[in-house]
Amino acid sequence: MAMANFDIKSVARLSRLKLTPSEEKMFENQLSDILNHVEKLNQLDTKNTQPTINTTGLQNTNREDKILPSEIESPTKALREARNQYNNYFKVSAVLDKEAL
Repeated sequence: MAMANFDIKSVARLSRLKLTPSEEKMFENQLSDILNHVEKLNQLDTKNTQPTINTTGLQNTNREDKILPSEIESPTKALREARNQYNNYFKVSAVLDKEAL
């Protein structure tokens, strides 16, 4: 991938990072080095190489789903004990700021 295929300011904006001019230059150099290395890797002949999905040999390490009884007897009781509620819903603080929307 050539250096001209990316703009560090666009990458920073998409990542929601505010960079100083010196940081922009540093990250531009680092990203360029990474892309150049990936380009070298893309030139390797991997026709006879088996894909590696799992290096440990483990299979299906997820536990079986089980339905367990709730510690709260009913949603009504849960809402009754909630500190903040509105129209039968839990009221929580906003997680995203306006810029993220």
